[in-house]
Amino acid sequence: MTPPISVTPAQRVSTLLGTCIVPGILESGGMASVEGLDALLRSETFALLSDPATGMWHLSPATLAEIFRREAESGQVETPEEQS
Repeated sequence: MTPPISVTPAQRVSTLLGTCIVPGILESGGMASVEGLDALLRSETFALLSDPATGMWHLSPATLAEIFRREAESGQVETPEEQS
């Protein structure tokens, strides 16, 4: 029997980013282009999203697109308060 593959939290987030989150952000933000992808990958929003410790990966693509849009306008990342 093959031993289970060890996957780190960072690898899990990376998989989510590539398959679900980034395409959803681009679609929700109306940025389905190479320029939109490049801007997102260079943003502070993406840096925070890529860090599993921030927990931003659990936000919806629409919310993340709004955070990214606001960053592009103001130069600052404003994350929503945690809902209970």
